[in-house]
Amino acid sequence: MAKIEGEGLPSDLYQKDEFENIINSKAENDELSASFCCVFFDIKGFRSYYMNNGFDEGYQVLVFLKNKIRDCFPLDIACKLDDGEFIVVTDIDDIERFISRIQRDFDEVYIHTGMYLHAGIYYITAEDNTAEEIIEKAVLACSSGDSIGNGIFRYNIENIDDEILMKHYVVHHIEDAIENGEITIAYQPVFHTLSGKVCGNEALARWNTTEYGVLMPKDFISVLEHSRKIYLLDSFVIKQVCKDQSEIKKIGMDPLPASINLTRLDFALADIVDLLETELAKYKLPKSLIRIEISEAEITNDKDGIKAELERLKDHGFSVIFDDFGSEYSSLHILNDMPFNAVKINSNFLSGYKDDVKPKVMLKNIINMSKELGIQTIMGSVEDEKILDFLKQSGCEQSQGHLYSEALKMFDYPLEQFPHQFESEEETAFYDAIGKVNVLSQTPMQDIGRFDPNSSYYNHRPIAIFEFDGKILKPLMCNNDFYDIFKLLFTNDVKTIQELFNSPAIIFSKDIKMLASQCVQDDEIHSMEFVSSNGFNRIMLRKITQSKSLGKTAILATAEIMTENDAGTRVMQLNSYLKFLYMIYNRVDIVSVVDDTFETVYENTARYSQKMKKGSFSDAIKKFADEAIYNEDRADFIEFYNLNSLDERISEYGTNHITDYFRTKDINGEYDWLMYLLIPIVSEGNRMFIMCSRTLDAERMRKLPDISQSGSEYYDMPSDPTFLLLASDAFTETLGYGSFEQFIRNTFYLEANLTEDKTVYMHLGQTGLISDFGETGYIQLPFGEVTRSMVFSQAEPEEHEKMYEFYNRDRLLKEYENGNTSGRIVYLEKTGSSEKPRYQNACYQIRRNRQDDGVHIYILKYDIDQFKRTNETIRNLAERDTLTGLFNRMTIGKVYEAFIADPDTKSLAMILLDLDFFKQINDKYGHHCGDKVLQDAANRMQNDLGTDVYPSRIGGDEFLVIIRNHTDKEVDAALKAFSEAVKIVDYNGEKVKYTMSVGYAVYPEDGKAYNDLYRNADNALYYVKENGKNNYGKYDKRR
Repeated sequence: MAKIEGEGLPSDLYQKDEFENIINSKAENDELSASFCCVFFDIKGFRSYYMNNGFDEGYQVLVFLKNKIRDCFPLDIACKLDDGEFIVVTDIDDIERFISRIQRDFDEVYIHTGMYLHAGIYYITAEDNTAEEIIEKAVLACSSGDSIGNGIFRYNIENIDDEILMKHYVVHHIEDAIENGEITIAYQPVFHTLSGKVCGNEALARWNTTEYGVLMPKDFISVLEHSRKIYLLDSFVIKQVCKDQSEIKKIGMDPLPASINLTRLDFALADIVDLLETELAKYKLPKSLIRIEISEAEITNDKDGIKAELERLKDHGFSVIFDDFGSEYSSLHILNDMPFNAVKINSNFLSGYKDDVKPKVMLKNIINMSKELGIQTIMGSVEDEKILDFLKQSGCEQSQGHLYSEALKMFDYPLEQFPHQFESEEETAFYDAIGKVNVLSQTPMQDIGRFDPNSSYYNHRPIAIFEFDGKILKPLMCNNDFYDIFKLLFTNDVKTIQELFNSPAIIFSKDIKMLASQCVQDDEIHSMEFVSSNGFNRIMLRKITQSKSLGKTAILATAEIMTENDAGTRVMQLNSYLKFLYMIYNRVDIVSVVDDTFETVYENTARYSQKMKKGSFSDAIKKFADEAIYNEDRADFIEFYNLNSLDERISEYGTNHITDYFRTKDINGEYDWLMYLLIPIVSEGNRMFIMCSRTLDAERMRKLPDISQSGSEYYDMPSDPTFLLLASDAFTETLGYGSFEQFIRNTFYLEANLTEDKTVYMHLGQTGLISDFGETGYIQLPFGEVTRSMVFSQAEPEEHEKMYEFYNRDRLLKEYENGNTSGRIVYLEKTGSSEKPRYQNACYQIRRNRQDDGVHIYILKYDIDQFKRTNETIRNLAERDTLTGLFNRMTIGKVYEAFIADPDTKSLAMILLDLDFFKQINDKYGHHCGDKVLQDAANRMQNDLGTDVYPSRIGGDEFLVIIRNHTDKEVDAALKAFSEAVKIVDYNGEKVKYTMSVGYAVYPEDGKAYNDLYRNADNALYYVKENGKNNYGKYDKRR
């Protein structure tokens, strides 16, 4: 007899198909006389016991009952049907006595577990033609038959009510009903709550019978599930829906997405994904036209299995709806764990809506939570206009119900008479995008001054929606609260939100575009703080949706005045701390661009006593330059404060301020280098800027040769302040240098005139990075010749091409013309005598030189090897399991995806490995010993499975290994040797022996997507563990 592979029971029971074939054969040959009966055994409470105690304990229960059945019926035909269900056909006399004996033995062992054994007896008659009928009647006997005591029941047709008979009809006529066209599909329209147009349909089955009239889903779904025939109906629905969608296309319409309800048994009994793919390909339909609905009750029955199937659906491009949300106790837990696109909220939440505030509060929180998770919301059973209004205000995207329409057959109406409008594809995308905005947390009340009992459902928030094409932020919607915050930044030239967010002369617009560019890259919230005349403010951006074909992104913007909310504490802290910034400046002046006036806000004359003379700002600057600025610097100083070119310079440098260095007279009549800053601001609608000056700290002053003539190693450092700025920024960003001096010794600096294509200056630091050529040998040489020579002689050969492009003069000039004045690159370079190349960072700043009016580039190159490798170590910790050093679950998934995309990948096997009886090792020897076993297993995987092997620890005692570019035979041989090897760990003088179970699947024959291959490898592992553990096996789709 064949083994029951589904449960791993010994091979003296038949599989169900074989069992039915034998009974059918005997029935056809009249070999089943009236003395034969069919006995159905059902372990009540087995599922709960199995879920609470695990596979091994559940398996032992089944083996125990199997043995007792075989002891009592050694020569009869026996089969295991489902979890906790067995069937026997026998002609043994006194059948009740044998059943009672089995029950008594079962109770002696399992009486305290909550499980008990029932049996149904059906005596076979000459009218019984099929095994399916015989089994069904035995099952009916167990559930609805005459009790003959102690959980034993006998079939009696007279005691079986009409409902039972109808269920029997459903089970035995579903195939004929599908074949004869008795099953039809009705579609209940789904509407966008904002547009009022149909955006989709839900497919619902109807069964037109001659015996019972029209059966609704509630009449036959649960019956088909219990009989494990639901997959026949749902497979038909999938096929019919695809066919209907195709018919819609044929008459010149665009079909809308249709949702199909599935159960866990559909996935267990049929390859749903393959069926969907086949039918859609048959009619050349996109996957977006099919959405899968799975109810909460189905998920709670088999959470892990359903999750794997839903992830597989998602991997294949299908949308999944969490149906009947809130009907079970574990809704929130499921919502957190499962890969849903949308939730359909249980209609029970609408019960008592008119008279009780609690349904509103619960609905609001469900919608709000779903929005926060990025999950679409759908409300079913909408039958009231007030409910619809509430859903609109709460942001529920879609709804359906009798208020709109009953379920309709696809072609009940001529097109011109259809009672509802359909959304276009563009409208659907538009309203879908709007629906993702969480109006519960963002939209203010329309009438704030009037008390409204619904006010507890909403928050007030300034809000706007922008369209961003990478260059322009176009406001699509902006409420008054949002406008009121930003109008304080308006000037005579900037009077609208669009102008403010796009003006090249306003730093705020540059910053906000940079923030918007970050939103384009991900789905995170990005924020920045800014100052206006009302104090400190914050703006937050988040991507709503993105269209690559249109090149546009919709962005949600919210803002707040920090002094008007809980952030007020932070504002107080900022105000208290920022006043200390004044102390580092010699003076702070506020200058009005329009009036050419200034006002001194802060002044410290302890060292620099020269003051700005009263009058116009332009005159005051000239007088200050004559009296306080070094003669050679005066013209540049006056030009620095030229208000006419200020906007152009800010735009050129791409920063929110500009700086320069000028020698300034102190109280002793000596000249010191001071840093001068210009910071543009807007106050009460007026364009202004803050003018500041400060001394350089002693460390930086020593770096400027014109200041310090101490003869230190800095004697040849460049005098242009751009070098100092580049070096300071780089030193700040790079960890690993003990001091600025140490950093400077590892730098190379080059200045070149790109306009004239010549090298102007070169500083080699203290390392002699290119000393073979000599510093002066490069001066006045063409920029391209110098950089190519440096790259060729120092960079690793594989880095040459990208470095040549980085230093390309034409590219740099074009970047400058486009407003991009800075750049950086990381590459490997041979340095000194080291055989190992080191990571280098090269960065540059491009600006127009005020001496020769040429476009100059200032290049700084410095060593970041230690910093880079430290970061790689940190990243390694994030990517690997800390105990074993293997890849972790997240990393191995990325490795798999990378290999699949790599054309060099010729073959790939995914192997799952579990430690057998690992819990017993931990219990007996302790967790430290368990850790030693895990580490030993990891080492063996790394060392014993061959080359091109990528092991990972994915949790607990579970491992996943990817073997690439090995034949099936080589993989099998490696796993055979690995499984047969004796595995022993020495622990505290004891030899701790352990074994492992191994299952594997091969790409692409066993699956292409990660989750498909993982599921099949897991099935192979499950089979190995069922059949004794300590072995290996390949996935076999026949099991």
